[in-house]
Amino acid sequence: MEETHKETPETVETVSEQTEEIQAVQETVPVDLPSDPKPKKHHIAKQLVGEAKELVERSEAQLQECRLLLESDLKAYNEGKAELRANALGQSEAYLEELGYDPSEEEEDTTLFEPAEEIPPVQLKDVSSGKFTAFIMAVLIGVAALVGLIYLATEKLQMTLDISKTPDQNTLEKIFGWFAHVVGYDGVYSFYVGLALVTAAVLLLMALYYWIRVALKANKNLHFAQKQLENVKEYVSQKTNCKEEMDKVDAHIKDAIATLKDYEVLLAEQNGKLRRILHFEGFHDDQREYSERSQETMQITQSLVETIKRFIATPMSEEGKLSGKSTLFLHSAKEKIRKVLEALAS
Repeated sequence: MEETHKETPETVETVSEQTEEIQAVQETVPVDLPSDPKPKKHHIAKQLVGEAKELVERSEAQLQECRLLLESDLKAYNEGKAELRANALGQSEAYLEELGYDPSEEEEDTTLFEPAEEIPPVQLKDVSSGKFTAFIMAVLIGVAALVGLIYLATEKLQMTLDISKTPDQNTLEKIFGWFAHVVGYDGVYSFYVGLALVTAAVLLLMALYYWIRVALKANKNLHFAQKQLENVKEYVSQKTNCKEEMDKVDAHIKDAIATLKDYEVLLAEQNGKLRRILHFEGFHDDQREYSERSQETMQITQSLVETIKRFIATPMSEEGKLSGKSTLFLHSAKEKIRKVLEALAS
C-alpha cells in the first residue's frame, strides 16, 4: 500500500526559506550552479572561488598578450625611427646645412613608453569545508561530555573513582545504572539502559556540534568567497583599464610607424630636389639668391624635418597613459604631410 507523504506547514516554510536564500545567492553568481535545486553553501563558495581564479587567469593572460604586442610594436617603432634618422632625415639635415640652414635641435626624451604603476597581484584563497576540524573537535567534546557525565554520576552516588586504574564491572554498573534510575528504570538491564542513554547523549552532542560548526563554516566560506569575488572583479576592472590604455598606446605606435614611413618616402623625394639645387645652384649666403622654387623646396623640407623631429622627441606616454602631447604632435605630423602633398600637387 502506498504511503502518502504529507508536508507540514513547518516543512514548507523551511524549504521556502532555503529556496529564497539560494536564489539570492545565485543572483550574485554569474556562473552556472549545480543542477541540485538546493546546492550547499560550501559548494557555491567553491564555485565562486573557481570563478575568481578564472577571471584573474583570463585577465592576466590578456594583459600579458597586450604587453608582448606592445613590446613588439615599440621595437618596430625604434627601428623605424633609427632608419629614418640614418637615411632620409639625416640626409635632409645634411643637405639643408650645406644650403645654409641651421640644423634644428630637438632634445629627445629617451623614455619612449612609461608603463603604468603595476597593480599588486590579488591573493586568492581556497575554502575548506572544515569537516575534519569539526570532527576532531566533536570527538574532544564527546570525550569531555562523557567524563563530565561520569563525574556527575559519581557525585550523586557519593563515589570516588581511582583514575589511576580502570573501573571494575561493579563500579561501572553502579555509574551507568544511576542514569537508568534517573529516567525511571531500575530493572535488571539498568547497566545497558544507562550505557545506551549516555552513549546516545554523547553522540547527539557530538553530532550537534559537528553540524553546527560545519554550517557556520559554510556560511563563513560563502561570505568570504563572495567578498573575494568582488575584490577580484575590482582588480580585473583595474587591469582592464590598464589594458585599454596599453591598447591606445599600441594603436598610436602603429599609426606612428606608418607616419615615419610616409616621412621617409617624402623626405627622400625632397632630398633629390635638394641635391639638384646644390648641384646646379651651389651655396649662397643669402637665401634670396636661390630661385623661388628652390627656396620653397628648402622651406618645405625644413618644416618636414622640424615636425617629425618634434614628434619623435616626445615620449608616447605619461604616467602609463597615452601622452596628449604625443597625440597632438602625431596629428600635426600627419597634417603637415597632407598640406605638403597638396602644395606639391598644385
